[in-house]
Amino acid sequence: MMRDIYIANGNNQHDPSMVHHPQHFKYWNRWLVTMHEELKALKAKEVYEKVDKLPPGRKAVQCKWVLHIK
Repeated sequence: MMRDIYIANGNNQHDPSMVHHPQHFKYWNRWLVTMHEELKALKAKEVYEKVDKLPPGRKAVQCKWVLHIK
């Protein structure tokens, strides 16, 4: 889930603009902790369930992380 990281605001020159850029930001560790906390909260609320194979005719719901410097 954390492999898709996109720019949040094209007007903010300080936001990461490519997938590999955030790892080089000084905020990366905080972002990573926050992403893990969010995944943990979603799992606790049973928002999603991990499956090995989808039933015929079903598609997985896609997601992406948006990292933004305020």
